[in-house]
Amino acid sequence: MSSKIKHAINLKTTHVVSYMVEQRKMTQEAAFKEFVLSKTYDLLTDEDSKLYTESYEYVLDMYDSELRGDWINWLEV
Repeated sequence: MSSKIKHAINLKTTHVVSYMVEQRKMTQEAAFKEFVLSKTYDLLTDEDSKLYTESYEYVLDMYDSELRGDWINWLEV
């Protein structure tokens, strides 16, 4: 995996975790752990999915859909 792809993944992860800390009043450590264990994060780190090329809002929408159990929207996003 190239350094540019790793950087894009790290940026998306940082934004999602920051949002979780702010909106859900979580610690940064708890938010990071929760996100890293998600299916959305698995897809984000899968180079073939190209999810890392999407906006952080797109990734966040996927993660929110996952949390709600809205797999139809998760697959469509």
